[in-house]
Amino acid sequence: MAIQDIEKDNNLWFFTHTGEEHNKVDKLEQSPSVQVSVVSKPEQLYYSINGKSSVVTNQEKIDKYWNSVAKVWFPNGKRRFRIDTYQS
Repeated sequence: MAIQDIEKDNNLWFFTHTGEEHNKVDKLEQSPSVQVSVVSKPEQLYYSINGKSSVVTNQEKIDKYWNSVAKVWFPNGKRRFRIDTYQS
């Protein structure tokens, strides 16, 4: 997964698959506590962040963060997934 954005209030945004073959969203809805690990290779920096997640299905947010990186991971387009937000 790639972080799509980090907002001023420290929310991190990710795209993720949905559907019966992907149970990540169900797990997040049942237990929203998450840990995110991030690596910045050029600077050799490693981050581990704890917080709460939520699942957002707002099409405006999906459109806002949709980009060429997301398109590689979701070649069928924007229809079959949700965007996740992580709040630290």
